[in-house]
Amino acid sequence: MAEERRSPRRPVWLPIGIDGENRPDRIGVSRDASLTGVLISTGSRFEVGETVTLRIRLTDKKKEIHVQGKVVRVDTEKGAAAQMWPYRIAVHLEKPVAALQDAIADVDVDNG
Repeated sequence: MAEERRSPRRPVWLPIGIDGENRPDRIGVSRDASLTGVLISTGSRFEVGETVTLRIRLTDKKKEIHVQGKVVRVDTEKGAAAQMWPYRIAVHLEKPVAALQDAIADVDVDNG
């Protein structure tokens, strides 16, 4: 069954700090993002249903944005990427984040 998304995701690399319920100060990197969600590669394992706070640096010139979300999927990475980032977590954001949508609006999909 095909997954339907309310907000289309775009490939984008953004550094992300992750504060989990029992795992503060973790790090990751986004693989794709939308107005309402982010797929993150990380070295830390999180649980489906876990509430997280994401600290997303949109550009070098802007401050971090802090957003709340819930982990909705956890996957194990395969191949060489698994050595640095063994997990992928999909996070559904508590509320839409316009600043995140603006940051990915101009991403060149062919350069991903």
